Amino acid sequence: MKNCYSLYLLYIYEYLFHRQGDGWAHFRSTVNPVMMNPKTTKLYAPKMSKVADAFLELIQQKRDPSTNEMSDNFESYVNYWAMDSVCLVALDTDLGMIRNSAAQPRAKAIIDGMREFFELLLELDLKPSLWKYVATPDYRRVIRTFDEITDTTIYYIDEAIKRDAVNGSNVEESVLQRLFNIDRTVAIVMAMDLVMGGVDNSTSALTSCLLSLAKNPEKQSLLRKEVHNNNISEGNIQSSSYLRACIKEAFRMYPVSTGNFRTTGQNVVLSGYHVPKGVDIAMPGQLLQFDEKYYERPNEYLPERWLRDGSHLDSTGCPLNRNVPFVYIPFGFGPRICIGKRFLALQLEITLTKLIQNFEIAFDYPTEGMFKTNIINVPAKPLRFKFTDVKE
Repeated sequence: MKNCYSLYLLYIYEYLFHRQGDGWAHFRSTVNPVMMNPKTTKLYAPKMSKVADAFLELIQQKRDPSTNEMSDNFESYVNYWAMDSVCLVALDTDLGMIRNSAAQPRAKAIIDGMREFFELLLELDLKPSLWKYVATPDYRRVIRTFDEITDTTIYYIDEAIKRDAVNGSNVEESVLQRLFNIDRTVAIVMAMDLVMGGVDNSTSALTSCLLSLAKNPEKQSLLRKEVHNNNISEGNIQSSSYLRACIKEAFRMYPVSTGNFRTTGQNVVLSGYHVPKGVDIAMPGQLLQFDEKYYERPNEYLPERWLRDGSHLDSTGCPLNRNVPFVYIPFGFGPRICIGKRFLALQLEITLTKLIQNFEIAFDYPTEGMFKTNIINVPAKPLRFKFTDVKE
């Protein structure tokens, strides 16, 4: 029997999260020039724009014609948007889940499998369990699920490489091809990490932004004015300071994860406490981001607090307390910063711009308990957003 944790460590923890020292540094030094290069990110803007357009068309087709409200399964459509966007980068493939999910049973199996995998991982890794001593049913399920995800991901990678070999490919336009040319294992590991870490994260991130804007129509209106004439060129996206502030504040209000976790690489002193090497440290951002010691009026959605030039501030504005920069680090910080940060930012900025340009977004239900922790925070209630066409 395969050991699920040895596989998971190989593909994800060992290479990106838990590996320390020279092994981790070698892997990141290999992928960073590709993954963290702003020029590489910009190349995906046209393709991500097409995915966003397909998502808008799906909303127009699926919303209730009398109320403009989405059905209880809107989260599935957000998952399709996330999967299509992530796989443009991870698998060098336009899956077309939004246009026809039934035609992509393998991709749908990845989405379903990832949700089950992280639910099982939460049970096995963070709660008492006998899996270390006996092959429990959950243990067998997590092995089977992860093997299926792995096999399917490698299938798509092989198909993309074959396609590029036949049709030719501009290496600069393909993250997968560039990594594959360096090292096949590195390419597979990076693709696995993007798919497994990117889909649920993207779904939760977009949900956070939609909830925040839907519940704060005055902020939504301000954002609409800023992006009204934005044609999604890279230059216009970069100038949308209020859009970026809205995303940051949404992540503060509805964080994608509960916080960051690190293991001390040496003996350190933190706030007067001696912490020995090898201790796991949790930084509970989800709690700190609602602490009045760090944020004034923490229960209010105030994108203005993130604007450095103060252009949107008035007498009720609430600037960020710059003396505590490490309270808010949704993507981590320093050498271990999230490897997919730039792609997620591009994905969100393009999609939110198009949504706000075309729809007035509302959510007529309470937001308490909207998310549950499943390694990351995922939607726990139906996403019955209303999308009403913006009047010219």
